[in-house]
Amino acid sequence: MSASKSVVTGVALVVGVLLVGFATYAAHSGLQPSLYNAQPSPVSHVPGNVTTPPPLTEEERERALALALNNSLVRVLLERNNGSYHVLYIIPTSFSGHRAALMHINFNRSAWVEGDFYDFWKTQRYVHRKLWAASMDVLVDLEANKTYVDAGPGLPGGHVETPEFREALPLFEQYLRLIGADEIKDIVLLGVYYDSCSKGWVLAGGEIQVDGKTKYYLMVADLCKHTIMEKATGELIVPPNTPLWG
Repeated sequence: MSASKSVVTGVALVVGVLLVGFATYAAHSGLQPSLYNAQPSPVSHVPGNVTTPPPLTEEERERALALALNNSLVRVLLERNNGSYHVLYIIPTSFSGHRAALMHINFNRSAWVEGDFYDFWKTQRYVHRKLWAASMDVLVDLEANKTYVDAGPGLPGGHVETPEFREALPLFEQYLRLIGADEIKDIVLLGVYYDSCSKGWVLAGGEIQVDGKTKYYLMVADLCKHTIMEKATGELIVPPNTPLWG
């Protein structure tokens, strides 16, 4: 297992979500919800003659938000955040030929949630996940009055153990020792994804000491193959004296 693959796909796919979440916590921690009008300027066509959907009406925006906030997975985060949320954007789109609204909702802290999320970015199907989440993408079918929710990992809110995490822990410990850790200070669970592996892909963060310096790693273990996914594993580059968990 090579340490030369420290700048890897995982940083692009997951770390961006994590670091955006960290900035969000500092900026939006109040209890009053806010709704930002982030709709693009009306455009009748773009190169390729693709027609953009007309802007959402105020009634559509209000109905879409009400349906989103009533979704069971979104309500978990609402209940654990004293009703505090921030809508980063809400824009018109289409879904299965229907008019729809797409929004991104941030919460002021992460909560551990488990459920069936709709992966409308890649597979267009429901996938089971367990994860710390602090934000959710919600697509609302305005004609069918249905919501579809997806989420990525947020900042860990505590030390959670699951059977999947316990099975993956020796793999994480072995990986961190192989890359030169003098001391493993912490390994925290970020989430378990079942998109392509029935036993789960386990996402975790590791804090280690190397030559007296603290380093953080994002790690992914494939429990079906019982191995570390090196293409989705690498070092997190963070400012000095900025602990991510612990």
